[in-house]
Amino acid sequence: MLFDPRLIFALLWLGQIFGLAMFGEVFEPFSWLTWVSVVCTIVGFGAGAVIASATPAMDTRLAPEQGAPDWLIRKAYYWFLVLYGIAVVLTTAKLYLILRGALGAGMTMPAVRQAIVYDFTGGRQIFGLLRVFFFGVSACIYFLANAGSLTRRQIFVIVAIGLISAILTTGRLYMLLFFLAGASLFYRQGFLTTRGVFVTFGLFIGLFFLVAVVLQKGSPDSGLFEQLGWNTKVYALSSVACFDNYVQTGLQEIPGGALIPNAVRGLLDHLGLNVPLRPALMPFVSVPLTCNTYTAMFPLYHDGQLPGIIFGFFAIGLFHQFLFKWSMSSAKPIAWYLYAVSLYPLCMSVFEDAYFSSPGFWVLLWIPPVLHWFGKLMFKAPSKQAQVC
Repeated sequence: MLFDPRLIFALLWLGQIFGLAMFGEVFEPFSWLTWVSVVCTIVGFGAGAVIASATPAMDTRLAPEQGAPDWLIRKAYYWFLVLYGIAVVLTTAKLYLILRGALGAGMTMPAVRQAIVYDFTGGRQIFGLLRVFFFGVSACIYFLANAGSLTRRQIFVIVAIGLISAILTTGRLYMLLFFLAGASLFYRQGFLTTRGVFVTFGLFIGLFFLVAVVLQKGSPDSGLFEQLGWNTKVYALSSVACFDNYVQTGLQEIPGGALIPNAVRGLLDHLGLNVPLRPALMPFVSVPLTCNTYTAMFPLYHDGQLPGIIFGFFAIGLFHQFLFKWSMSSAKPIAWYLYAVSLYPLCMSVFEDAYFSSPGFWVLLWIPPVLHWFGKLMFKAPSKQAQVC
């Protein structure tokens, strides 16, 4: 199966090993503990996934048959176009005024990106507004999970809105989320073939590097190929090198542990337990490329050393494989949606931790299905005759 988590995880981490073996001279020599940590990561995830796959298959007879289109999804589509459209116009106008006031005539795309980075480590005025676009991406993914309730034209509109929303976040992480989840959902529902999935990821890679060039990620004075090379090395391989820097130096030590998110730390502070907040951004280190992402191994190794990596990735493998089996045996769009969005932290595991550090990210992803559930409770379904009409 193309989207089996075992296949995805193996390709990602074996690709890391191959890439570091081929281009390892770009980085400082790794500690043996770093390589052992990578092995523990693969073994832990594999063991969890194997145990989950060996359990009795879910009874597909319990899954509902694929029936008539969901009337609430059809109505929600039009409400979403109106309400989200208004929210996007107001948010964009507010963002423009803030950025215009801060940057003046120097409001270029690289300057906007830098302003958002500064805002993220400060008051988060801009970041708070960007959450509107974050929600838009998650809502579009949920609509794609219910594509069977929409017409082809409506699906096209949702794909366009989701892609534009992902670009408006100014980062490429939500683009990755949208492409991953969308490809998985279209493949699951028969809208995409295996070839179509590969074409989709080819488009993502092209768009990923296009955004990098527009935002001048890397040296702004370097040529196109130098910028592409820099982005390839930083985003594809340097995170393991940053993790190795922590293994060897310990300079990125986080008081109170790396697994506790700031939302929980704030709650503990209200309860009288003073746990310092985590830094908004991990410190940049030279490996010798400048980077500040440390893979999903970092928080587990930080708090539990090698046993933490083994047991942590064992639980992650167990979780993903059970979710995959549920999505494959169920005809419920919610099962497809949850597995589709779970692919994001799985693919990000070679880059940074997306499992433990961002609870707000997961809250936004839960909003669309929760709204759908509340809608089913609050509004009565129309009669079958009305649905036909």
